[in-house]
Amino acid sequence: PSKLHQITKYFHGRWYLTNLQQALLSPMDVCPESLSEVLEDGTISHQIYAYSDKRGPQFVVLDCKSNLNEVKDDLGKVPLHCKVTNNDKVLEFDMGGTVVETDYDHFALFYVCGKTEKEIGNMLVLSRDKDVEPADPRIADTLKKLGLDLSTFASRKNAHCKKHPSVVSR
Repeated sequence: PSKLHQITKYFHGRWYLTNLQQALLSPMDVCPESLSEVLEDGTISHQIYAYSDKRGPQFVVLDCKSNLNEVKDDLGKVPLHCKVTNNDKVLEFDMGGTVVETDYDHFALFYVCGKTEKEIGNMLVLSRDKDVEPADPRIADTLKKLGLDLSTFASRKNAHCKKHPSVVSR
């Protein structure tokens, strides 16, 4: 299948973050879930619903957009143009996302790189189901090839995530 077809399959439906290479602010950094769709005009809509006990407001929505025609090269790198409203202030920023490994239906390894003053990269382990441990052997194998160890990642199971009030139930 073509990269665009694969990107369309990835950015469809809901993903839950289960494990995170670096929890930068708090253990609650592993709480986000995302809801995505690719529109008929090629627009990628990627909403990230995040909860943190370390900031106000506790719940934020990152509204990220891209377009299939912005997906460059064969690595499936997707530039995401995001904005978040925090206490009536709108913060806009860009980040890059790369689908490293996925079966589309159960798990994904997704590498994000924030484009701020200093580039901050983070490997995410995602699942289509909220309460599962990453068991697919491809997850650990792929991380190992990249010099990473899943056992050192922050885990959602140890976090006390609160459901985001804006999330539509399935």
